[in-house]
Amino acid sequence: MQAVKIFPDPIWKAKFPGRLDKILSRAKEYKKKQDVVNNELLGKTIQRYNLKDNPHEWDELEEFNKWFAPNMQKVWNNWECNLDEWQEIRFKSWINYSNKGNYQLEHTHPADVMTVIFYVHKPERTASLQIQNPLMYHWKNHRETQFWKDVPATTGDVIIIPGWMLHRVDINESEEERISITINATVITKEGY
Repeated sequence: MQAVKIFPDPIWKAKFPGRLDKILSRAKEYKKKQDVVNNELLGKTIQRYNLKDNPHEWDELEEFNKWFAPNMQKVWNNWECNLDEWQEIRFKSWINYSNKGNYQLEHTHPADVMTVIFYVHKPERTASLQIQNPLMYHWKNHRETQFWKDVPATTGDVIIIPGWMLHRVDINESEEERISITINATVITKEGY
């Protein structure tokens, strides 16, 4: 007996094979910039962004972007996503910094088709991304089922989930800071339509 796979696979993971040192250095500089917006998310994780300085557009991520493009296309195809002639994809990105005791409550990115988490620094004992099983409402009367599942990751790992998927990050038990870049892909109307 084996599972019949007739639906797209919602969670994807790969290891970026390139250099991380320049990306990590730039992420640490970004944290100190004055023109970057600082949001303290529920759970004390710090989110930093600047709409005029998106991390995914940095020169330091050029190698990452070249590596990521065909991987994103593979996921896009698996999800059976298509764009009409009047649509295009817009990307936005930010950096999350998580210190000891920080966590992030469950949330979704409902306007986004795809959420990408790129761990530029994920020491051991830092919390993992957790995904809620989307079938929990149907299986809730079964034996003790764990509805939140860790997605194991280490430095350099890239995880892709759909924007609708409920996710969170557990408490960072490490003395070290976890740094991740999040990139969201949104389908928008092309200019002129």
